Amino acid sequence: MKRLTVLVIPLFLFLLGGLLPAQQGSSETGVREIRMTARKYRFDPQEIRVREGDALEIIPQLQGPFDFVFIDAWKRDYIRYFRLVYPKIRPGGANFAHNVLSHGKELRDFLTAIGNHPSLDTHIDRRSRAGLSVSIKRQ
Repeated sequence: MKRLTVLVIPLFLFLLGGLLPAQQGSSETGVREIRMTARKYRFDPQEIRVREGDALEIIPQLQGPFDFVFIDAWKRDYIRYFRLVYPKIRPGGANFAHNVLSHGKELRDFLTAIGNHPSLDTHIDRRSRAGLSVSIKRQ
């Protein structure tokens, strides 16, 4: 089975597996909950590394490449997160961003960037009010 490398950029640390550069609100309790959730879904909890602090400072330190990136943090910084993570996404990998419909005005620069990027195939999932962008990096 292929091992995937996941980067999650949350506003607050919450129950997700992967590498989590949490901006704020994280705690030992949050890390324990993440590890318990990982076990529930049969992830190896030791494979989860949590980095606390400002994602804009942490992301440049991360090696990558990433198969999957999920952005759900400060809306005004989506474009900055994207610019930092895009070079680290593996060809064929995906960048997902949450709240792209509900916060469309705040995310205008980000949405323009992913919509016009020559190496991305982007789709906006409109099944929820919040909206989710799905961008696949071409080979």
